[in-house]
Amino acid sequence: MANRSGQTGNFNTNELIRLCREGDLVAFRELVMLYQGAAHSLARRFVGNREDAEDIVQETFVRVWRHLARFDLDKSFSTWLFRIITNLAYDVLRKRFKQNASITKWGDSIDFVNQESNTDDALQVAMTIRYKAARLPLKQQLVFVLRDLQELSVAEVARILQISENAVKVNLHHARHTIRVQLEQTGEAL
Repeated sequence: MANRSGQTGNFNTNELIRLCREGDLVAFRELVMLYQGAAHSLARRFVGNREDAEDIVQETFVRVWRHLARFDLDKSFSTWLFRIITNLAYDVLRKRFKQNASITKWGDSIDFVNQESNTDDALQVAMTIRYKAARLPLKQQLVFVLRDLQELSVAEVARILQISENAVKVNLHHARHTIRVQLEQTGEAL
């Protein structure tokens, strides 16, 4: 995974993008390797299962390859990449919502739990939060996943979702409040 400045080995992300724009498949493979883990993690947190996440990541990198010429090198590549993932995940969730009339399936993965705290309590808390988050309105769900589970900054979430930072804060507040109230009502307060 790239560090915050996008450096990897002897290349930074922008150098890899320039090489990709020239048709260098080796550079594209390195770019994919560099961001694949973060892309898969984000997609899985959105859709909750490995199969859909893998499909989203594959389609994401297909779109990256097709549209790399349009990418502005003065912008953050990871923000652009996360925006593509978010759009694709949103489509999957919207289809799932239409099919089920409510989003209820997040899968059995609890990958946002710290691997070191692999206790039954930590797993139960993670499953409960995931279950409650899956029932949030879609915009709140996206903000909650990006900010609280993916641990992106408010500014990064705003750029990815193309909403104001204030809208991120409002949606996050409502999401957290809804989850907290639901937990208190069921006696599952954390």
